[in-house]
Amino acid sequence: MDEFAQKAVKFIEEYGDNYPSDEEALQAFVAQWNQALATGESFLEETVEDRAWELLEEAMLEEEGSKKRLKLARQALELDSDNLDAKQILLEELTPVEELRELKKLERQTLEGLEAPELGWPYLENRPYLSLKYNLIIGYMKQSMYRQAERELKEILLLDENDHQGMRYELMAVYTRLEDYESAKSFFEKDEVAHHEDDQMVLPMLVVALQTGHMMEADFYFKMLYALNPEFEHLLNLLKKKDPAVLQNQIKMSEVGFYQPNSMQSLLLALSRLGDFVGTTYFITWLLETHDAMPKKAKKNGERQDSQIISLARMLNQHLSPGEALRGLSASAERILRQKGLVDFKDFKKKTEEEVAAISGIGKKSMETLKKNGVIFKKKRKK
Repeated sequence: MDEFAQKAVKFIEEYGDNYPSDEEALQAFVAQWNQALATGESFLEETVEDRAWELLEEAMLEEEGSKKRLKLARQALELDSDNLDAKQILLEELTPVEELRELKKLERQTLEGLEAPELGWPYLENRPYLSLKYNLIIGYMKQSMYRQAERELKEILLLDENDHQGMRYELMAVYTRLEDYESAKSFFEKDEVAHHEDDQMVLPMLVVALQTGHMMEADFYFKMLYALNPEFEHLLNLLKKKDPAVLQNQIKMSEVGFYQPNSMQSLLLALSRLGDFVGTTYFITWLLETHDAMPKKAKKNGERQDSQIISLARMLNQHLSPGEALRGLSASAERILRQKGLVDFKDFKKKTEEEVAAISGIGKKSMETLKKNGVIFKKKRKK
């Protein structure tokens, strides 16, 4: 659990009874947290749990499995015996077989001990468990145990329907590594608007279609991606340089800085997940040949000759251009709200102001912008 979540839980536990609901208590916490950051003042007295978190932050900077990292984790665990992050770090000194076995055991034990009735990311007390489950997934992926990873990913998506951790991208990566076109397509079609306007979903579909010989479909997804992300052409031009280092450097650069959907960064993030196939001569040659085969007018003016793609591009433009309700928001805040189905004024009438304010990534400025745009929230029921 990060410092923000840890202190939020502590605040609600100590002062929650002073507010009509947990949502309003959380709003009060966020306001005080932001004020403390702005003024440099301390917020809530430091506890042993806070000190444990400071030790863990220091441990995170050390090399995985190093003596110093393990020592810091042990010190943190002595202060906070329930700290999941410290327990996971200590598993690094085990063999891969033992580590995965113990990680799975820890995940099951933690799940059984959860008291909250719901397990989504908005429930702060459940975030350590969801992070633990994510680390288990990464462990399976590292050992190429993709069916195990698939099972865990499906479970976490059931627990956190709004997918605050981006597990849909990891699941699509699993399907490309398994060359499982049917499962990938079934999941891709599950949410047409959200998935079809997201290049990190479209690119894996292109890859798995190509891997499994679905050539017409691969061509369609290529054009779909071309219609969706203007940076795709830039990526193709990078590939034409035939210098693997150029692309690798771009991928490294994509891992830092401000994230923006349907950009060069998002394309490179998607590529970094998809395994060895995307680095093969076959894949790169197919991309370049398909691009070269497109009519010059289409490449120059951004027009799509395929009638399906023209229709798709219009649909995407309609969904991607910010409506009046979202106007003026940062790209990340807009993306988060779109993923939750909050796009038009009517969508916000289904949510209370407190529910929207509690969404991870939606801060005070975003709420002020929404209100300035004329957004009206659902009235809160009186208890």
